[in-house]
Amino acid sequence: MMRSMRITCISDTHSDHHRLKNLPKESDVIIHAGDCTHDGKMPEYVDFMQWFSKLPYKHKILVPGNHDFVCEEMPIWSKDLAKELGVHLLLDSMVEIEGKLFYGSPWTPYCGNWAFSPKDYRDLEDYFAKIPEDTNILVTHGPPQGCLDGRAYGSQALFKNVKRCTKIQLHVFGHIHESYGTKKMAFSGPNGCRAITHQPMFVNAAMAGCAQHAYRNCASNHKPIIMEIP
Repeated sequence: MMRSMRITCISDTHSDHHRLKNLPKESDVIIHAGDCTHDGKMPEYVDFMQWFSKLPYKHKILVPGNHDFVCEEMPIWSKDLAKELGVHLLLDSMVEIEGKLFYGSPWTPYCGNWAFSPKDYRDLEDYFAKIPEDTNILVTHGPPQGCLDGRAYGSQALFKNVKRCTKIQLHVFGHIHESYGTKKMAFSGPNGCRAITHQPMFVNAAMAGCAQHAYRNCASNHKPIIMEIP
């Protein structure tokens, strides 16, 4: 019998990763879904990556968020450092791990002068249309519209492409701190077809608290979310 894959999900540590609590002793993969830094500076990124690379898990995946300017401004350097430290930095790219296809994309709807946040919503259509149809685990920084996205802050383009990709089992994101949690959603076929095509689990893994004073506080009540994927 094929064993399940254990995946630890975190996001939005905002350079407060050293205070992160309740990480499991064992996991096959750890995913960080963005905002590993707070000000997006190189020293913050280096500090996070050195910490992340030493965690006791075989596979490590990072998808940057809107705070992580260094990954947008210096993508080659960011990728080189990640590779040197044994971390998969996914920038609209895929990696296969133990038979599962992980795809990562950092883009979010425009929310001000932030990284990976295009002003033209049509750019999001182009970015998310790149998600391969055979993706099993999708990692984005922001949520799809209508799913753990606060006051409808999620992306309609992302939702449309999650629906398109019928092999997605798990979608991990963060960005909207107050919507931390999990949700399962069923998708049906096109043109009014009622047959269910796929039922991915959605995980908002934001570790930072939602109150203003807890914005960077990984000592909040938000715990890493552990998923078992068959």
